Amino acid sequence: MQEAGVPDFLVISWNALYGPKDMPVAAVDVLSRAATEILEEPDVKARFKEIGFDARPLAAGPSISACVPKSTDGRA
Repeated sequence: MQEAGVPDFLVISWNALYGPKDMPVAAVDVLSRAATEILEEPDVKARFKEIGFDARPLAAGPSISACVPKSTDGRA
């Protein structure tokens, strides 16, 4: 975007796994741990990096939406 005249352009996106409203906490924990383990695998991290993503778990559990940052550098 610098070439287009927007020097400090920043794009942030995030993804989440969602389950049913009354999903048992134990099931949330199992899925959260599994997703975290997968994102920590070297080949998965490498593939995400190849396509321009910094894939990392921010938080886990039902309160995830409270942990989503407005920006990674404090600008937004």
